[in-house]
Amino acid sequence: MIKLIASDIDGTLIPDSTPDLYPEMVEEIKKLTDRGILFCGASGRQLASIRRVFREVEDQICYIAENGAHVYYKGKDLALTAMKPEYARQIVEQLRGLGSEYEFTVSTPHGSLLETKNRLFLDMMKYGYHNIFRQVEDVLAEEEVILKIAVYQNRYKNCRSEHSEHMLQTKQQHFRRAQNPGISYNVFLLIHYEKLLLIIVYSNIRQSAGALAYV
Repeated sequence: MIKLIASDIDGTLIPDSTPDLYPEMVEEIKKLTDRGILFCGASGRQLASIRRVFREVEDQICYIAENGAHVYYKGKDLALTAMKPEYARQIVEQLRGLGSEYEFTVSTPHGSLLETKNRLFLDMMKYGYHNIFRQVEDVLAEEEVILKIAVYQNRYKNCRSEHSEHMLQTKQQHFRRAQNPGISYNVFLLIHYEKLLLIIVYSNIRQSAGALAYV
């Protein structure tokens, strides 16, 4: 008997870097919930961004965010896997020296910390990812639990506007991340959920819709 289904989000349940599920996905998730099957959305996105994607069913599913470093279900954090402070400090100090071609974000359980004042990048975080973030002078001085650090190589400087389709398409391709070694949502999914756990992860939108309808 199937008890749980987990799936990647970008490029699987929705086109890359867009905010909305297809309507049929919402209906299938509701049907799974009615049958007692828990659905998990798994992504490198932060929790707030994932919850916005699943806003029509947000209280019915489990969330595996930040590439597995943040797991959330029914109002509770089930798991938070922090980076070692010295590891995070070394990475941030190196990233600060890369120059204006690169931006970086520091992920915490409460959202992202950003040092940048680059308006294009800030708008991309706000309107592209729909992230929650705070601009700070020094991310390391905030004494927050750091889950992940992601660096972005700026390739959007020639875009006509900060909300252009080109920018939203390129941002996914140029992010790189660092976090506690071994963390991924694939690793976390090897949990024991009641007596049986079955994981289905498809890499194609049409396959995913068909698979959820078939279960």
